[in-house]
Amino acid sequence: MKIRLIPIALAIALLFSGCGNTDDNNNNSSKDSSGGDSAISSESGSSASVDTDFSQTAEDMFSNRDSETTYDSDSVKIQLNGTSASCSSDKVQIDGGKITITDEGTYILSGNLDDGMIIVDAEETDKPQLVFDNVTITSATSAPIYILEADKVFITLAEGSTNTLTNGGTFTAIDENNIDGVVFSKQDLTFNGSGSLTISAPAEHGIVCKDDLVFTGGTYTITSASHGIDANDSVRISDGILTIDAGKDGIHVKNSDNAEKGFVYINGGTFNIDSADDGIHSNLSVYINNGTFTIASGDDGIHGEEELAITDGAVSITQSYEGLEALDITVSGGTIDIQSTDDGINAAGGTDSSGTGGRDQMFGGGMGGGMSANSDGSIVITGGDIFMYAQGDGLDANGYLEISGGTTIVTGPTQGDTAILDYDTSATITGGTFIGVGSTMMAQTFSDGTQGTMAVRASADGGTKIGITDSDGTELISYTPETAFACVIISTPDLEKGTSYTIFVGEQSGTFEAQ
Repeated sequence: MKIRLIPIALAIALLFSGCGNTDDNNNNSSKDSSGGDSAISSESGSSASVDTDFSQTAEDMFSNRDSETTYDSDSVKIQLNGTSASCSSDKVQIDGGKITITDEGTYILSGNLDDGMIIVDAEETDKPQLVFDNVTITSATSAPIYILEADKVFITLAEGSTNTLTNGGTFTAIDENNIDGVVFSKQDLTFNGSGSLTISAPAEHGIVCKDDLVFTGGTYTITSASHGIDANDSVRISDGILTIDAGKDGIHVKNSDNAEKGFVYINGGTFNIDSADDGIHSNLSVYINNGTFTIASGDDGIHGEEELAITDGAVSITQSYEGLEALDITVSGGTIDIQSTDDGINAAGGTDSSGTGGRDQMFGGGMGGGMSANSDGSIVITGGDIFMYAQGDGLDANGYLEISGGTTIVTGPTQGDTAILDYDTSATITGGTFIGVGSTMMAQTFSDGTQGTMAVRASADGGTKIGITDSDGTELISYTPETAFACVIISTPDLEKGTSYTIFVGEQSGTFEAQ
């Protein structure tokens, strides 16, 4: 087999002619950082949380009362009795199946309501607490819970309780408001407690909040024809277990009137989301500081139109069009696993413009082009462990890419207009470990960096070990992709620019200077 050096702009290309095939039918790559066939022998990766200077912190996001789940057992009791209810307090008005709470206080609800509503219509300064203690409410044509007026409402799921809210499949107007959720709130709303709540929305949304929506505890199962959770100003989650099966977005936040609102802030909780559209969507920003996420989406796994920042947590996107998407994406900690039919991580762009960025450092010295003159997106990776199988580009920065820490592994297809790296202006690496395998057709390597990079053309089948050894034969790094590949890009702090190393792909090898 003939090995020859192919000079290109900022990398070395090593051609292993005739090795393997370029079939990419197996798209179930996985990372095994503990050893075995898919091992990374590098010490530079880290999943430790890194503090990020967000404009708002957890102290800003949650009040002390958001987590307060205690209540007096002598509080006002509302007993639901099928077609009506009973209550001794004059703060509660009962009209058949319509129960209206008119004042501040704590209200303990229990029993079943076959076709009715709980309405909160209090003073605009009131902060009533509704305790669900084994409640089942169905509304045939509206919202089982309708919060019309108050300053803020707290819904507490009593310890050990099982609660269910269901809409009958249609929403008929009862006032000037477009009620379109099983829980519909015009005011701030907090869910807490340790019980469970099941929400079924065969039409429209599960939970709708026209203000700030907060979760600090509880177990939630939401099935909806449209968005699982839909809020105007924000969704803020510090704890809880949420399982969402949505016909549109799993969590959707959008505010068209205030440029500072419409964000998602997650500081903990466990999420299982299966959505026809985005798993988590914000028209502003998504901040993830912790939590465990399993997301299968028909579009983006997590989407923030302006900013997406992940500092900690375990994010598994098992199905998506694009895994992570925002104008500016920052990953500083946590573990992220992405399966995508297009780009793994995409800064700006989207369905219509993804993958159209310039190719300034193409293998073989190809010409740049595309959107570079107008691109201002960014991908910044300072920490964390990232693995992706992307059938489109791995890291697609319609702007610039910066890697300074963590471990990033990209596995992509070997054919088509795809690349391990796709950026418009620059891609720099100053720390951390990067391993990428994929196509050569539109391949780019890093444009600059303080540590060495090895970039080669090498066609091989899945299961072929790749790696780098130093002049003493010591293996510095290795990885075994589960899919076929046509090129390899590796950078690690162990590689010094200008120093020669041996890169091997299966039984083939070549020695070149790191660039």
